[in-house]
Parts: sequence; C-alpha cells; structure tokens
Amino acid sequence: CRAEDSHGLAELVLQAWSFFDGGEAGMPSRPLQGVSRLGVQILNVLGHVISGLASSKACHLARSLCGRLAAFALPADEVRTALRVVEQLHHGVAACRAQVEAWRDATQKTLESMLLTYVRKGEATDALDTCIFMLGELGLEEDGEVVVSARIVSALQSICAGDVDLSNCTSRLRGHAIAALGKICLRRDALAKQSIELFVCHLSSKEPFVIRNNSLVILGDLCVRYTSVVDRFLPAISDLLRDPNELLRKQVALMLSSLLAESYVKFRGPLLFRFVYALSETSTAVRHIVECTCKEILHRQHPAVFTSSFVDVVCMLNGWTGHPAYQGAAGNEAFSLCSEPGRRAVIYRFLLSLLTVGQKFQVCSQMVISFLAAFTEVEGRGRVRLPQHLHGQGGQTLSDILILLACKEMRVCFSSKLASQAGEEEVPTQGAVADPGVETARGALSGMLRKVICENVAPVLVQLKRVMEAERSTFIGPLQHCLCEILFEFKEELADVFGGDKELAGEVAFDMHKRARAQTVDKSKQEKGKQGRFGRCMKMRKSLGGAMKRAAEAATDNEASRVAVDSGLPQDAMEEDTFEDAPASDTETYEPTSRDDKPAATRRVTRSMMRVEPAVVSPPMGLASAAERSARKARRLR
Repeated sequence: CRAEDSHGLAELVLQAWSFFDGGEAGMPSRPLQGVSRLGVQILNVLGHVISGLASSKACHLARSLCGRLAAFALPADEVRTALRVVEQLHHGVAACRAQVEAWRDATQKTLESMLLTYVRKGEATDALDTCIFMLGELGLEEDGEVVVSARIVSALQSICAGDVDLSNCTSRLRGHAIAALGKICLRRDALAKQSIELFVCHLSSKEPFVIRNNSLVILGDLCVRYTSVVDRFLPAISDLLRDPNELLRKQVALMLSSLLAESYVKFRGPLLFRFVYALSETSTAVRHIVECTCKEILHRQHPAVFTSSFVDVVCMLNGWTGHPAYQGAAGNEAFSLCSEPGRRAVIYRFLLSLLTVGQKFQVCSQMVISFLAAFTEVEGRGRVRLPQHLHGQGGQTLSDILILLACKEMRVCFSSKLASQAGEEEVPTQGAVADPGVETARGALSGMLRKVICENVAPVLVQLKRVMEAERSTFIGPLQHCLCEILFEFKEELADVFGGDKELAGEVAFDMHKRARAQTVDKSKQEKGKQGRFGRCMKMRKSLGGAMKRAAEAATDNEASRVAVDSGLPQDAMEEDTFEDAPASDTETYEPTSRDDKPAATRRVTRSMMRVEPAVVSPPMGLASAAERSARKARRLR
C-alpha cells in the first residue's frame, strides 16, 4: 500500500492496542485482560506495520512494551509476541535501539536475581512462571547467549531435575523450566549435548504429564537440529507409543511422523516395530495418524520396507524370540500382542493391503523357506523345536504364519488366475480388446507357479507335516488346511506335486473334498440368512481376524485332543476346526469315491466328539450288523 495508507493503518492498530492495554488516560487497566488471544492478534498485526509508525510513537510503544515486560504484567500468551515486536523495533527504528538495549540489561539482572533467590532461599513470587517463560524466549534470540548467563542455566537445570526441595516447586513451574531450558539448548550446541539425557529421563511414567509432554516436544526440536545427538534415544521416545495417556501417544505419533517424513530419523530397528504396533491403536485419532504416515510417506519412500520385515513383525507382535533368523521381539517385549489376536489381524490386513503381487510372493517365500523350514530336519544344524501348545508365544506365531499362508489376501500367490487379474489391476490397460499374449502369459505364469510349489513350497510343508505327525502336534489341522488352500488350483495334479506319493495325495484330496462340501453348505446357509445374525457370523468367520480369533479359542480344546489320541480315536474327530465351519448336520458321513482311498470302515464324525469331553464310542458297525442278521435268521428258523 501507499505510504500514507500504511501510516494510517499503523496508527489504527496502535490505537487498538492502546485501548486493549488500557494505556489511554482515564481508561481502566486492561478491560479485556481475560481475552489474551485478542491481544496476541493485535500485537501480531502491529509487528507487520511498525514501519508505518512515526518515530515518536514507535518509541512510546517500545517504552510501553518494555515496561509491561519488566513488570511481568503481560500474560504468557502475549509475552512471546511482545518480545517479537520489541525486537522489530530494535532493528527497524534507530531511535528505539538505545532504549531496548537498556531494557535488556535491566531485565537480565532482574530475571537472574528472581531465579537465584528462588533456588537458594525458596522465596517465590507470583510472576515466577512468567519470568521463566521470558527467559526461554530471550534464549531463542540471536544474542540470547548474552542475555541468559551460565548461572541462570544452572538454576534452570536444578529446577528441572527436582534438586530444589521446596513445597512450592509445582509441576507447572518445572514444566516451564524444562521448556525454557530446551529453547536455550536450541542456540547452544554444547549445552544441548549436556542436557539431552536430562530431557530423556523426564519421559519416565513417574513424572507428571506436563513435564513428560514438554520434554517430548523439546526432544523433537532437538532432533531436527542435532539429529546425531538424539538418534540413540529413539527407543526411549518410541516407548511412549504404548503409554496409557492418549494425548501423549498422539503427541509422540505426530512427532515421529514429522521426523520420518523429513528423513531426520531412519525407519528401522525398534522404531519400525513399535510404529507398526501403533497400527492397532485403540484411539482412532492416533491410529489414523500412523496409518497415513505408513501409507502416504513410508511406503512411498521405501516400498520394500514392510516386505523385508513382515515375518519379523509377526514374531515381534507375538513376543517370540525362539527362531534364530527372526529376532524382532528382542527388546520389544512390552509391545507384544500375544493375547490379542484381533489387534494382530488389524495390522496384518493393513500391511498386506500395501503389498503388490510380487511383494506378496516374497513374503510367502520368507514364510515357507525361511520360517517353516527351520522346524524340519536341516542338514548340518539343529532344527527349531515345534511349540507344544497354542497358548504360548511360539504357538501363536506358528498359528499366525499358517493362517496368513491360507488367507484370501495371500491366495494370489498360489493362483495364476488371481495373480494375472491382480497384475492387470496394478497396470491398467487403455482398452478392453483381448490380447492373445495375455493367455500365453497366463499359461507361463501357471507353469512357473506349479514349479515353485513343487520345488520349494510343497516339500517343506510335507516334511513339516511328517514332523508334526511324529510329535503328535496340535498344529496338524491348521497345516492341512494350509495345504488345501495352497494346492487347490493343482488338485488334479496332486500326485505329481507330491512326487508320486499317492497316500499323501489321497489325504489332501480327501481334505479338499470335505472342505468343498462344507463350503457348499455354508454358502446355502449364508444365502438364507444374509440379513440375519447367521449371515454376519459367517462373514466374520471367513475373515482373517475371525480365523485368528477362532485359532486362539481352539487352544482350550488341546487337552481333549490329546485324550483322543491316547484313546485311539481319530485325532481330527476331537479337534475343533478353527478355520472352517462345522458340518450342517450333527452327523456327516463321507463315502470314498475309489477303492484306493476307501478306509476299513465308514468314517463317522459326530458333533458330540468335537466337545472338550470325549464321547462314548459305539461298537463298530460291522459287528452290530452281523449280530442282528444272526438274530433274524434264528427267529425265521423257529
């Protein structure tokens, strides 16, 4: 604007401040004192139009603000803005420089005297909070090192550390002292290196919220300026992601998201696992911050970060360190979700939604070749022992891996049709014209999948099945379900997949047939009860979270399964099916379709045999039928 317009605007804003501050003659003092935000806004506008003020009025404004600051008559909200206006008057108006410099010298002595008197004698004034806040603001200025002396810094450190044994040393006063010391550290490298551990110690849960919050904010600012100094304390900072206070969890999520977005810290080690843990946060606001950071920032910057650490995340969430190749749980025991399968399912589902088809192939390869293969016999080294039950950390980890391999999100790794469809979705085409090369590519993909399953996946799972059968493991059921899901597209070539093992191929074919019949019954029931409670239950049971929840509940029936094995009953008749729904009727009879896989007697599975207590077994059908025929023949002869 023009000079005369700028002059008129500056005069108008100055008049508004005079009215608000109560500086006019005959006006009451501070008529709007409760509305401090309005005073901050007026001072902000005044700072932008100072150049339009006359020298006399600029000096009058500087004298008024310096007097208010020296008397500690301004609220803390207005102190920062008032100091900024005084600094602009000092640099922009030559007539005000001597006056502002004189005020600084007097203020330094006053602040030092008040603070040292409080630390040594315990004599506190009502303006002590404002005094400490003003010290922090003065320390942020370019010549703050001159204004804030070493004795003032020592006094602030004593108040922060709680060395001042006074009854009036409240948490509010200590919070102001921590904030002031942090602001001074932003201007002094040596002081920041000395005080960093003091701020980290005040993150302890024993401290009040205001002290922990201010220490966290200061550490975030120091990490921007001195990254190498704060980097080694990131585990202590990220530990707050599990703090009971929701506001503190939100603060640390925002701070870490900002640091990760600007690459001030690296997304690796404990920070990676604890940030992934926050994806299951119970607070919607905190979870939304973490999800947006992972999806929009971290996944775009490092597309393979979740692929390479997926199995480590599974072990960490269950708190299991028994696998030599995956030690993600080491040092992160407090972030275990072993007893909360629902929260683990939320994390798995979100991470899988970020992965492409190729990345899912890599995750599947890690699960089978690196994780499951360690439970089988390995030449030259010992194998990892199978977990004894599902309740423990190792059992939950193994169960999660088997469920993930069989879930619908990973099914694309074992189906050429789904893989090709997913590839077309990732790289959309411009037109709908059929390309002859698509079928050729699909055939090549099917052959590649068959080769990978025959050479890498199936041998490991078959060997693991034999180990489980030898140890009578409770994980045989989940493993059989996993085999059925992986080999479903190759059900016509099972003998070739298993290297000519017809017995194993027959067992898998039997399980597939049983599962297909159960799915048919479930589909018919679901169509009848789509709008009712049964339809919602069926939808939940088919989800990843439902499968993990049922697997955890099945742990209570492990003892009944062992009783069934010892009594000679079929083990699968006693175990609860944690992956598929139960048959529609109380009794299900399976008739074999060929002579090769026909058992000695018709297999009958009753619902009563799936309870915790073993059911009474009736005599074999063959003996009962022979006795009845003999009785009928004797009656006819008589």
